[in-house]
Amino acid sequence: MPYRFTVLPPEIMEYAFTFADPVDIAAVNQTCKTIYNVTAPLNTHFWRTLYLCYPFDDPRTHFPDAAETFNWRYVFTSRIRAERFPNDIAHLLVTVADCLRTLPPHSSVLSADLAWVERIVCERREIFHDEWPPTSACSSEDGVEDQEDSQVDLAIVGPIPKESRMFIRASLCRLLRPELASAAERRRAARSFVYDLRNYVETSVWGPLMPGARAPCWKHIDALISVISANLGDFGFNCPEVLKPPTLRYGAEALRAYSAVPGRECSTIDWAGISGEWMRIHAHVPILKISDLIRFNRNRCSPDFFYDGFQEATRMLRMHLVVTGIADEFSADPARPALRFEGKTRAFASQAGLERSMRGVVRVMPSGDIRWSWVSSYQGEEDSEEWCAEGIQLGGPGSAAGVIGTWTGALHEAGTPALCFGDDSIFDSVRKAILLALSGRSEWPTRTL
Repeated sequence: MPYRFTVLPPEIMEYAFTFADPVDIAAVNQTCKTIYNVTAPLNTHFWRTLYLCYPFDDPRTHFPDAAETFNWRYVFTSRIRAERFPNDIAHLLVTVADCLRTLPPHSSVLSADLAWVERIVCERREIFHDEWPPTSACSSEDGVEDQEDSQVDLAIVGPIPKESRMFIRASLCRLLRPELASAAERRRAARSFVYDLRNYVETSVWGPLMPGARAPCWKHIDALISVISANLGDFGFNCPEVLKPPTLRYGAEALRAYSAVPGRECSTIDWAGISGEWMRIHAHVPILKISDLIRFNRNRCSPDFFYDGFQEATRMLRMHLVVTGIADEFSADPARPALRFEGKTRAFASQAGLERSMRGVVRVMPSGDIRWSWVSSYQGEEDSEEWCAEGIQLGGPGSAAGVIGTWTGALHEAGTPALCFGDDSIFDSVRKAILLALSGRSEWPTRTL
């Protein structure tokens, strides 16, 4: 009499299934009640084993309540569906975005979740191109793009979540860096968005935020990253590798929480990794060309305005920030209250004593993203606000990827120019300021990522 698989003990069958393809498991569990009971949705041990063997990162190592609340089966099947059915682009984008938002904090071990994200995105990188979706796509009122199936390899199931798409594109800017042929065109399009003063309104607090300031505007952030990255690229061989933003040097590993401040515990008051020395990359239209900026806005903001030789002024400044206490502002995460901070900022070549004063707040938005807001004052006039800034943390708190955002005039007079900045990664000491300003820690340059 043949020996049947179903007479094996359940734990042996579970172990055998860990070697099977997930799609085959979904098929075989419909063949009989015995196998269905082994692979039942409530069998947490089975789905946890499949999840960790795939492999994905173990959430129990960085989320204390994950052992009780993490839905192993739902997350595992969602990721397998995104991997095996890539034409369901809406599901793929949402799943990849969720995975990026829940990356484990920085450690000596590379993230398996991040490796999975990079592989999936590389396989479908065409959906992140500027020209995608094809021109037959139309925009709907609920913030998604709808398109009929126009060709087999780009068949789309359901509406496309635009913000998830732009969030992934902004987060993985190194992986999705445009080809040289399209780099100039993307730069012009990004500049036309960044310097369009219509994108700076009171409902978004004059920053890269959605109306109501409850979530980032990832289209705006993607444009800011494109401008900053292209400006740094203009330095060519004159720009040392260590002065490039970590997201361009090391990729998505720079997004992991506390990659810029190793050893910092989440339980400390400075959960956002604020205190320390920062470097700011500052890009803006030179004062002598402000008239050009005004003319650009009066001429319907055509990308053609930014001819190939157009250049912004790009500066690198240092900042010293210190957390001063808990702020009264609302933070969407009770475990991460809003934090007040103060500091000084000056150019690297400036003498000590020529700093501008800064003060601001960091908090968690309802979308789960980390928002930075601050103002700077005239030298020696701390009560006289000159500039204000709104920025979004790229990646988790304390990530080496830093903060990306915009500066505007503190009083928001009509015609006030907008400036973009990238505040990248805390570094450990002033002595190592030049070398580690954008890397945040000495281990970064020696790691192979």
